[in-house]
Amino acid sequence: MVSLPSSSVRRLGPMDEEQSMQGSCGQGSCGQGSCGQGSCGQGSCGQGLCASPCANGDCKEAEGGGSCNGGKCKPGMGCEVGYSSSGTSCDPSTCEKAECKIDPAFVSQALDLASVKVASMDAEHEECATALRRLVETRSREVLKEVLDCLSDHFAHEEALFEEHGFGVHANEKLSAKKSHAKEHQRLLDKVRRQLSLGPSVPAPFVRELLQEFHEHTTLYDVQYADFLASKGAK
Repeated sequence: MVSLPSSSVRRLGPMDEEQSMQGSCGQGSCGQGSCGQGSCGQGSCGQGLCASPCANGDCKEAEGGGSCNGGKCKPGMGCEVGYSSSGTSCDPSTCEKAECKIDPAFVSQALDLASVKVASMDAEHEECATALRRLVETRSREVLKEVLDCLSDHFAHEEALFEEHGFGVHANEKLSAKKSHAKEHQRLLDKVRRQLSLGPSVPAPFVRELLQEFHEHTTLYDVQYADFLASKGAK
């Protein structure tokens, strides 16, 4: 047990109680709004280092001495430093949820994929869509890596079917559907790899863009091979 010198012990008065009710933060007070009801993490802001306002008072738990992580919002609240739905800055101290969240209706529409008439391709499209849904939920680097692996495996299988059944072959390479399709595969994979190199979290604008481009790829590119591969008995 730690004993305190009598000189440092005093009885709390009415003013102390009032201050405590409004969210005291150790050696500094944190009024309502700074960290919700004056609390952050386990109910305090460490040594009086109060975070900036967070959406709905939802701050990260104190890190490295209780600074409330600079007022950044919890993962899942939807705010990433320097990003917003419009591509402009998203202030982590205010974190306007409407600016940084991904509309569920958009996700549902983007991942509602038409059949390409080849069972294995339809199944792999759904696997990729499932990984992308997880990315929407977590916006984490780990799940983005899962998306990359899923897309990479799917694209490789798709291109192998092109080779096996002779899809998109043209004497003029500039008019080769197979070549342009493979080039689009590489562009999408490179896009994901670049984002993976940027940090541990994935900004909402990138996720929205990736879902949009995956949807466009399946509806603009993949439908081109649907009838051809189906007629060849591709599985």
